[in-house]
Amino acid sequence: MTRKERDRLLDDLADRMARHKALLADGAVGVKEAVEVYGVGRTVLFEKMKAGELPVVKLGKKTLIPRAALVALLARNLAGGATPGRAG
Repeated sequence: MTRKERDRLLDDLADRMARHKALLADGAVGVKEAVEVYGVGRTVLFEKMKAGELPVVKLGKKTLIPRAALVALLARNLAGGATPGRAG
């Protein structure tokens, strides 16, 4: 591996770490809490996780979902194309 290739890999790793840190800045919730607080069904959550549309953190048997990812999922699926902050 050349020095240039190594530097490019290290830069890429730093960028990914920064994105992951930003995604987790608001914390994460378990599946049960996501269902209760955000009103999304368990089946939908697991389908989105499996499809790669919802990032997750696995710690042992525990599956955690970043709050920011849940908010983004809901925003992408707004019914009727409503714009946040505008009466519809």
